[in-house]
Amino acid sequence: MKHNTIIIFLFFLVLSTAINSQTDFDTKAYGQEILDGKAKLKTKKTLQVLDSLFCKNETHKDFYFNVAVKIQQLNDNSIKAHLSNISSKYYLENTLEFITRSKKMKKIDVNKFLDFIAYDIYVFNEKEKNMSVIKGKLKKVLEQHTDFPKVEKAMLKKYNDYLFQKASQLIKSGQH
Repeated sequence: MKHNTIIIFLFFLVLSTAINSQTDFDTKAYGQEILDGKAKLKTKKTLQVLDSLFCKNETHKDFYFNVAVKIQQLNDNSIKAHLSNISSKYYLENTLEFITRSKKMKKIDVNKFLDFIAYDIYVFNEKEKNMSVIKGKLKKVLEQHTDFPKVEKAMLKKYNDYLFQKASQLIKSGQH
């Protein structure tokens, strides 16, 4: 009886692995396809790749940051809300990292990244349409990072000013 139980357990283990291998995919390979311009953005897969931006491995994180920038350049509206949310979360949780990486980016790509963050701020505050709330949240980001070196602190202030301006424009226009 014990032998049969082990065989049944192993059968289900193999079956479960086979099923998972059909649904799992290599986020790194798909990310590379996006960078190479060979992949069509598929919502579920693209979201999984974007979520990889928060991995702990610095080499992989750098790769996924570049993929996120590429996806932003492609501007696929089907994932705009998620992309905005991921961008905002990344900016808030990895502020110095974003500032450091932004130094290597083209200005248009930095602005695009910030535009997605501004959109997230707008969507999050759409019901309130309260600019003082938005200004307060951005001020809090500055206050949390008083220990930044002078250059990075100046960049953070510049980025926050940009975000406030963009979010204000979105609120005034009622854009979605």
